[in-house]
Amino acid sequence: MPTADELIGPRTVESLLSAVRTAVPGADLASLRAAGSRIAPLTLRERADLLRDALLTDLPGTTRPWTGRCAGPATSRPSSPDG
Repeated sequence: MPTADELIGPRTVESLLSAVRTAVPGADLASLRAAGSRIAPLTLRERADLLRDALLTDLPGTTRPWTGRCAGPATSRPSSPDG
């Protein structure tokens, strides 16, 4: 099983910074930049929360209300009519 560093680590933060800089040129990404130095001791969930919070801080007003539906996993299959 991958470690937290392999899933969401410093390289992830750098990739996310690069992508956001491309998508939102000129955005002040201070919180996201700071996340790179704070991520190491955190659990996977805490890392995800840290990046979420950094994005919401750095890009206020860019979230949209949820209007869609959740879909089940791609591996789920509908039950057959025969039960």
